[in-house]
Amino acid sequence: MLLRAEKTRRRAAGVIVMLAMAAIVAVDLAQPAGVVFATAFVAVVVLAFTYLKPRQALAVTLICSLATAGDAYFDRSHENLKEALIERALVLGAILLTAFLVYRRRLVSSLEESEARHQALFDGAADGILTVDLEGTICSVNPAASRMLGYAPGELSGQPLDRIIPLNYREKRSEEAARESESRFRMIADSTPFMIFALGSDRQNTFVNSRLIEFTGRNRDELLGDGLQSLVYSEDVDRVVREYGVAFESWQPFELEYRLRRADGEYRWVVAAGRPRFAPDEDFTGFIGSVMDIHDRKMAEMALRESECGNF
Repeated sequence: MLLRAEKTRRRAAGVIVMLAMAAIVAVDLAQPAGVVFATAFVAVVVLAFTYLKPRQALAVTLICSLATAGDAYFDRSHENLKEALIERALVLGAILLTAFLVYRRRLVSSLEESEARHQALFDGAADGILTVDLEGTICSVNPAASRMLGYAPGELSGQPLDRIIPLNYREKRSEEAARESESRFRMIADSTPFMIFALGSDRQNTFVNSRLIEFTGRNRDELLGDGLQSLVYSEDVDRVVREYGVAFESWQPFELEYRLRRADGEYRWVVAAGRPRFAPDEDFTGFIGSVMDIHDRKMAEMALRESECGNF
C-alpha cells in the first residue's frame, strides 16, 4: 500500500515538474523576459530533486540547463548577445549548484534515515548484541546485552572485551576447540581405508592412523617420531630423506615411491603423498599425507620392462 502511494506521489510530482518547465518556456516565448524566467528553472530543479528519483531529477536538470543556454539566442531584451550569454551562464551555474546541494542533502538524509533504522533494530533487539573491533575493544552494546551482563547502558562502550570475557577463558575455549577439531580429524582418519600420517615442522611423525598401524604391525607410539622412517628399505632411505628435505624447505606438496616394511616382514612398494599444513596465522606446521600400497603394480611394471629388454 505504501509503495503504491509512493509511486502515485512520484507520478504527480513528475507531471508538475513537466508542466512547470512547459509553462516557463511558453511564457518566455510569448513574452521574453530574459533572465527572470530562466531563473525560474532553479525552482524546478529543487522540486525535481525533492520528489523525483535521482535519475529523473538529473534529466530535468539537463533539460533546464539546455533550455537556459538556448534561451539566450531568443532573448530580445538584450541587444548584445554576449551579455545574454553571460547572464545565462550565471543562471546555469545557479541551476547546477542548486542540483548538487539538493542532491547532496537528499543523500545525507537517506543515510541518516538508514542509520536511524539500523539503530532502532539494534536497540530494540530482544537478543544481546555487542560489537568489538580488531583490538578487542567493545564498540557498542545494545540495551538487551547491557541488562544481561548487569551494566548500565553505554557503560561497556570503549571497554576491553576482557572486562566481560576474561582472556584466560577465551584461551581455554580456543584450546577446547582445537582439541575438538583434532579429535574429529583422528576419528575421520581412523575410519578411512587409506593409510594416513602427519609430520610436524620438525619432520617427526605426530600422527598415524589405525590403517597404517595395521599395515606395519607396530603400535602407535612406535611409529611416532622417526619410527615410521625406520621401516623404510635401507637402499631407499637416503632418497626419501633427501626428497622430504626438499619438501620441508620449499613447503610444497610431495609424492615419492619407496619400499616400506609390512607386518609380515616383506618390503612393499608404496607411494607417499603429502601436502603442507598451515596454522590460522599462516605459520608452517608440517605435512599431512597418505600412503598407498602399489607393490603389485610395481612388480608388474618391472616384469614388463624385463620382458621387453629380453626381446631385444
